[in-house]
Amino acid sequence: MLKKRDSWEKRILRSPVISIFLLLIIALILVNLFKKVGENLAIKREIVEKEKKIAEMEKRKEELLKTEKRLATPIVQEKEIRQRLGLGKPGEKVIFISSLGESNNSLLDEPKKNSLNSKKNNPQKWWDYFFSKE
Repeated sequence: MLKKRDSWEKRILRSPVISIFLLLIIALILVNLFKKVGENLAIKREIVEKEKKIAEMEKRKEELLKTEKRLATPIVQEKEIRQRLGLGKPGEKVIFISSLGESNNSLLDEPKKNSLNSKKNNPQKWWDYFFSKE
């Protein structure tokens, strides 16, 4: 009886259908394993990228905090107001000096044009807008 049992088990294990079935199962397991390993590597790369981005953002935050502290002082605020808005203290005159090659004639002529237009009534301004060649 043991011989029949051994022969039956041996026949099943040596069967080509069972061998192919086992190979397919092993192949599916390996494919899924490689997919998961690839996903894990991609996730690790993304984590490293995000950590680098966080470090850059923290550095930028520190720089902005330093700039904010520097700009919070009254001396720097006054300097920025003078530079950006062209304002001065009472009694001071603000003078802008442009470089030698540049011409600001258009800026000087602009108030003259506006003063001429302000004397015209609305229909005349529209007529000039559509039909003048300026």
